[in-house]
Amino acid sequence: MNPPHVSLQRGVVWGRQPDSHSVVVVGDLHGLAGALKEILDRTCFTGCTLVFIGDYIDRGPDGDEVLHAVRSLTANPSAYGYRQVVALRGNHEDMILRARHDSHWRDCWQANGGRRKDWNWLCGHQAWDWLESLPLLYQHPEEIVFQGRRHHLIASHATVNRQYSLDDQKEEDLLWRREVAGYSHDTLCVHGHTVQAGGVPVLQNTPTGPVLMIDTGSVKTGIVTGASFPEARSLRLLKSRD
Repeated sequence: MNPPHVSLQRGVVWGRQPDSHSVVVVGDLHGLAGALKEILDRTCFTGCTLVFIGDYIDRGPDGDEVLHAVRSLTANPSAYGYRQVVALRGNHEDMILRARHDSHWRDCWQANGGRRKDWNWLCGHQAWDWLESLPLLYQHPEEIVFQGRRHHLIASHATVNRQYSLDDQKEEDLLWRREVAGYSHDTLCVHGHTVQAGGVPVLQNTPTGPVLMIDTGSVKTGIVTGASFPEARSLRLLKSRD
């Protein structure tokens, strides 16, 4: 399948300029290496924590370059000036992993923008085990500040299910489910998976808590978003210096 033509790629950091007391969560990339480079240019050597939400491959032109960059970043974050780099698995990674052993899933992967170039990179770099090892859920260890309030921060590709503890979440929910529902009122959930119209993140204040959707279109809009959040302790430090 030929990748769609993306005339202009933009990597946007949404929110406060990151520093060593920030976490930046990056939305679906889908092979947009140019947009990834712009986000890295804005965040590298800031000392922040960088979290990728998944969907590195398929549809876009350079999934192999995105995989190479993400794997390098997670292997040695300090070399790029990050405190930590976490790469979550998305549903497109799930599809390609299943496609290795199941012809039905191979057809599904190809029908959803699967690219031989990405497959070949995984084979050539013996990276299948690395891809399969990627976690499905991230919990930031520090509280963050969002819209003037302190929140816990959790991120997964698709959603979380408040019927289960965070330790007992179901793979189907974390990777595939499209229902938007918060986890608790003091927790900000950050997800990709579902494209937001207009190429900007969308906050949904659900009855069960806030959810920020950061899949800003990638190959449809050319825009990949990294949402930046200050840690609550960074604001305490600033106040103590005043």
